[in-house]
Amino acid sequence: MQINTFGPYTLRRELARGVWLAESGGREVALKLAPAGGGAFLRAAWLAARLDHPGVVAVLDAGERDGTAYVVSEHVPGPSLAAALEAGPPPLERALAWTGQLLEALAHVHKRGVVHRDIKPSNLLLAADGGLRIADFGLACRAGPAEAHGTPAYMAPEQMRGQVDQRSDLYAAGVVLYQLLEGRKPYRGTPFEVMRLALAGEPPPLPRALARYDAVLARALAPDAGRRFQTADDFLAGLHSCSTL
Repeated sequence: MQINTFGPYTLRRELARGVWLAESGGREVALKLAPAGGGAFLRAAWLAARLDHPGVVAVLDAGERDGTAYVVSEHVPGPSLAAALEAGPPPLERALAWTGQLLEALAHVHKRGVVHRDIKPSNLLLAADGGLRIADFGLACRAGPAEAHGTPAYMAPEQMRGQVDQRSDLYAAGVVLYQLLEGRKPYRGTPFEVMRLALAGEPPPLPRALARYDAVLARALAPDAGRRFQTADDFLAGLHSCSTL
């Protein structure tokens, strides 16, 4: 039997696996159900609920109903950055604007003591006003030891070893920046090959017209977190300095 309600929420259509466009009280929301076991899922949701920034998709409700954990967030109807990138890299001005918005939002996230752990284009939504929003805090945690979860192409070396902090998110933001500028990820292949290349810390140089961003990318993607940008604000300042050259 098809389920069309979940508590006070009326399910309209499935947006992605386990994520529904739902309605409650005349408001459209995104309802995500835990695939199995809700402890870590809810802990991540409660961390995300601490955030209040225009660049972060807001968590509106979270809990457990009839043995199923769920989280409700505002619905952003625009496409993901991943969908936008299917048409190729955007104009430079837009790529830098989106990266700046990502870093400003991450600065807020990190100041609240939260590590996203899965920054990637499919988790970055483009709102109707053109702004970029961070979504899906399903792997969010605090800095420290953590299971090696994430998306390999965007995982910092220390994250693959089970240790994360805000610099792990900044590494992922560096991969996103490279992808926005070049139209592809810096390291490709199997998860093992990606890890080997990431540990070497030598991202392929950008085309000559974009070469002024090579240094900021090399720092963002440094395999040693101590040599990386230490905060999102530092990363943003480095990006701005490149743009004024």
